[in-house]
Amino acid sequence: MSADKEQEYFSDGLSEELIDRLSHSPDLRVISRTSSFYFKGKQTTIGEIANTLHVSHVLEGSVRKSGRALRITAQLIRTADGSHLWSQTYDRNLADVFKLQEEIAGTVATSLKAALSGTASGKSRSTNVAAYNLLLQGVFFYQRRNGADSHRAVELFQKATDLDPNYAMAWARLAETYFVQAALGWTHVADDVPKARAAAARALKLDPALALPHRVLGGLSLFLDWDWSAAREEFQRARDLDPDDLSVAASLAYLNGGMYGRWDEQIAIRKKAAERDPLDTRALNNLTVDLFLAGHNEESLAAARQLLLINPSSAGAHANMTFTLLLLGRPDEALAAAQQEADENSRLGALPAAYWALSRKAESDATLKELEEKYAQDEAYSIAEAHAYRGEIDSAFQWLDRAYRQHDGGMITVRVDSLLQNLHKDQRYKAMLVRMKLDGDPPPLPIERRLSRRDECRLCVEMNTG
Repeated sequence: MSADKEQEYFSDGLSEELIDRLSHSPDLRVISRTSSFYFKGKQTTIGEIANTLHVSHVLEGSVRKSGRALRITAQLIRTADGSHLWSQTYDRNLADVFKLQEEIAGTVATSLKAALSGTASGKSRSTNVAAYNLLLQGVFFYQRRNGADSHRAVELFQKATDLDPNYAMAWARLAETYFVQAALGWTHVADDVPKARAAAARALKLDPALALPHRVLGGLSLFLDWDWSAAREEFQRARDLDPDDLSVAASLAYLNGGMYGRWDEQIAIRKKAAERDPLDTRALNNLTVDLFLAGHNEESLAAARQLLLINPSSAGAHANMTFTLLLLGRPDEALAAAQQEADENSRLGALPAAYWALSRKAESDATLKELEEKYAQDEAYSIAEAHAYRGEIDSAFQWLDRAYRQHDGGMITVRVDSLLQNLHKDQRYKAMLVRMKLDGDPPPLPIERRLSRRDECRLCVEMNTG
């Protein structure tokens, strides 16, 4: 409600901090950022929010900021009858914002008779209010998830660390943004990966109890280094520090089974993430891809359609549908989906296979040639998939080798990718699995998982024997 609408980042930041704080209660299921923010600024009733997100209570409020003065209102509403369980207005100085976050979260938890645990480490915060403001602005731009805004986020996080070199969370956010830029092809890997490592190391030196830098280091080890043991170690450390982070849990499940075709645990985690944040297109996209890789094509198709209902222009969603429909034997629908893909490299990655399935070789050749000419540096793995689907085995292996040399992130799915099935009988495929260290058996299930499955078997036997 500030006169300066560019202050929106501050209310977003306060809201995200409250979500994180309340999420640490074992007694509460708190809807995550994307789905909560979906309703910001919309003329939506509490009942409509409750029905969409399946929640029993809504915390809403407003922020007015002028200089260092804050006025924050907050109210907790029971959705069943619209009654107010609690409301409060706070007039504070900006320097008191951290105490205010704790106060609001504690009051809400008390009103819901829930226990709060796991308070944030004080070391990760800054006593410099200007640095904190820059962090919130950086997060605001980072969440937009595009190249230009990501670069802006980097600038803001860097300014925060310039103002307060001991600001651990600013270093962690900077590391995360560098990693995402490199992983998504918005910058060159050689430029940003060393910066991501350095920023993560600096954050951990300042605050060893911070989970985010370990998640970043795990992501670098998984997607870019292909060092499975290092990735597992970093993700496990991140999970120990923040057990509620479902993205870390999914990464561990992938390392422990998904990349070898053992999908149950990872898909269960993806479904839980989509339930926690039902309007988050990233969560739904992850679920769509994992279901496809697991061979659950009908479920993958349903998840993709749900994603497109929320965001019809979601990058890659129509391309994912294309491949699923091809494996279901529905090539006409697959081509229609590919033609609707808004993201150019995703569209060009899907069209060659769709045209090929309809025996339209000339068009398949033309789109594959365009893909190779435009995206050889960034989409070598996708090009290999297209050649493999078309049965062009030698070309597929040439592009797979190039993807390996370029450290293309798609290579981590080489063992489970259905689009490469034409390569499986070739000795070069087995050799590639050896190069990727994916030729062995998956790690053993954790002891608690093995015990639970044994108990399930025992119970099943008992039930069937009377």
